[in-house]
Amino acid sequence: MSSGLLDYAQHAGFVTDPARVRAPKDKPKVERAVQYVRGNFWAGETFATLEQVQDAVTRWCADRAGMRIHGSTQARPAELFAQAEAQVLLPVPPVYDVPVFNRVKVHRDLHVEVGKALYSVPGSYLGRDLDARADRALVKLYDSGKLVRIHPRQEPGGRSTDPADIPTGKAGYALQDLDLLVVKAAGHGPSIGAYAAQILDDPRPWARMRAVYRLLGLVRRYGADPVETACAMARIDWCVSQRQLGVISGEVGAGKTVAVRAALAGLEPSRHQVIYIPDPTITMRGIHTRIVTALGRTPAFFSGVLASQTATLPAGELDERAGLPGVVIDEAHLLTNTDLEALRMLSNSDMDTGSHFAMLLIGQPTLRRRLKLAVLSALDQRISTRYTITGMNAADTSDYIRQHLKFAGRSDPLFSDDAIQAIHLASRGYPRAVNNLAVAALIATYAADKAIVDLAAAAQSAITENSE
Repeated sequence: MSSGLLDYAQHAGFVTDPARVRAPKDKPKVERAVQYVRGNFWAGETFATLEQVQDAVTRWCADRAGMRIHGSTQARPAELFAQAEAQVLLPVPPVYDVPVFNRVKVHRDLHVEVGKALYSVPGSYLGRDLDARADRALVKLYDSGKLVRIHPRQEPGGRSTDPADIPTGKAGYALQDLDLLVVKAAGHGPSIGAYAAQILDDPRPWARMRAVYRLLGLVRRYGADPVETACAMARIDWCVSQRQLGVISGEVGAGKTVAVRAALAGLEPSRHQVIYIPDPTITMRGIHTRIVTALGRTPAFFSGVLASQTATLPAGELDERAGLPGVVIDEAHLLTNTDLEALRMLSNSDMDTGSHFAMLLIGQPTLRRRLKLAVLSALDQRISTRYTITGMNAADTSDYIRQHLKFAGRSDPLFSDDAIQAIHLASRGYPRAVNNLAVAALIATYAADKAIVDLAAAAQSAITENSE
């Protein structure tokens, strides 16, 4: 018998009488009434509406089915019901809230997942499988029929934690585990570490540990580099979707603009409008003009009016069209302190209740260091996303070169291992420098009439030329 039938039987107050094992006539005998109704009521009848069926079956039960002589009881069913059965009928039960039954496992955070929400259980059940019953109001957890815990039903993404389920000292141990988790995640990449720390930034962080374990599981499955890239993209995407201020920094040729372009390419064009400013030396009036023009308005002549126009237009875009403007300023290390303060004021138009647009500043490491100056502390405190793009490691540089050769249609080895190692050391793993050295090495190899780029004849010559 299913759990659902037993649960409804308990709700309605009746007892189930299952058919006996190896008694094949029990079940057909009970279901004989189905055959009788099918052959004596439905056969040859056609009904157009539900009301017609209800009216016809009521009359059929009263006039024919209820007044016939039953073969087993030798009595009329309607008379037998009125004399013996009607008095013992139970009242009609209340409306049945159909529950969901699941088999769930208690995870390391002492929670189980039911309907995409988390519910705590005592620590003694760690690693055990429990039976869960969830209706619209309550979630009940059972162990072999014994009630373990009752929780109020939560919306998907929510959780219910009973303080009694957390053993004494668990919070301290959990926080220690959290530190280890963040350190472990950061060991695979700075963005993975930052993403893990953001996940665990919660009043009950131990209830969020499972999400970090899943993140580390992705690292084990796909490797650190793809997950690091995905986390970096996710942080940029979150910054834009939440209308926050972000700073992306890195050395010359690190691929900052390419990374941001890749992240922004995944945004929905109908909802997001990206305003890209490649040259911030056009002064703040030029930046204001570019933003106003991109939003379909005519820039005001006076600078004060133009600044106010720039601050209010994104709010109108958000309220009227549900659009999310995003301003991306490249080479932001060229901005003066006055310019940076003016950008902060753009996001300060609604008494600090929230910005109406997202802003990404892309620049060299000097930008990151300047933002720590006391004069820019107000701007620095508003930055929610920080990401520094570093150079590739040796393995990544090798894969990078071979992948470019594959795009060019060359599948066989063209660079020797020592040449790739020399290019990596000279370029420090930055993509643009790798590109320049690889192209120079290819030219030197062609000039020397050789088939393979080696260290002695090509790579070293390219490194020497590019370093002068």
